[in-house]
Amino acid sequence: GDKLREAERIFQDEEFERAINDAFELSSELGFHNGALSSKNVVTPVMLYLYENGISAKSTDTQSIYYWLATTVLNGVYGNIGSERVLKTARRHIRTTGTNSFPAMDILEDLRGSGAVVRLDNAVLNDLLEEVDYRSGSRRNVLLTNLYEERRAGHKRYEVDHIFPRGKLADEEFLLEQGVEPEQIEFLKENRDHIANLQLLDAESGENQSKSDRDLTNWLGRIDDGKVESVTDRADYFDQHHVPSDSNLHEYQNYPTFLNKRLELIRDHLKSELPLKKAKEEPRLS
Repeated sequence: GDKLREAERIFQDEEFERAINDAFELSSELGFHNGALSSKNVVTPVMLYLYENGISAKSTDTQSIYYWLATTVLNGVYGNIGSERVLKTARRHIRTTGTNSFPAMDILEDLRGSGAVVRLDNAVLNDLLEEVDYRSGSRRNVLLTNLYEERRAGHKRYEVDHIFPRGKLADEEFLLEQGVEPEQIEFLKENRDHIANLQLLDAESGENQSKSDRDLTNWLGRIDDGKVESVTDRADYFDQHHVPSDSNLHEYQNYPTFLNKRLELIRDHLKSELPLKKAKEEPRLS
């Protein structure tokens, strides 16, 4: 009964409630709204850190919290190691760290050797860009959210859309008509859900209805005609969505090159947006 009474006391504590609200609000500001969290547990250590130290989210170092959220969600740390172990390890470090900053690196370092990737650097980002696609849930949502200033993947206002329509990339007859070489067709089909073929469209302004399964060239024509109210012109569209502007790349037969070029644009942007660490020097074996 003692434990239950203690838990009850904490749950009724206003500061505990404030820590919960602050932690989720801060996470959301950093781009980790519900749709970008693999589980609510990801935010629990942040909440614990604010509560145990009696500090507000306003006065804390957000960069280390951003690193924690991005690293744990993108690498699936909770799923790979198990919530209980992650939370126990986090609690231990939070209780000894003091208030300077959230001990993201210490916790992650402690979880090394458990089979999960516990770093976020250029090499990890490259792997993620090969691995994460349309079906990747919260990991897809984190990468796409970080591509945009305001838009958020996994939020009901924004819809994840295929730039080259998904159905058409699997329609052999259509692709042959478009001049795609027969030996390329399998590649197009297999890579239609590639992250470099995804963009976030605003559902409220009707962008997605307007795009639906139009070819990219057709959609750009609509933008030229001023029929897409949230985009000023082509240049604005290319800039906003990090899409290569070379019109050759908007043709189906050049889809493989389009993917490579857009992947570069995405990678460059994410390198400057995500809290990546410098690659670690591995100790040399003498």
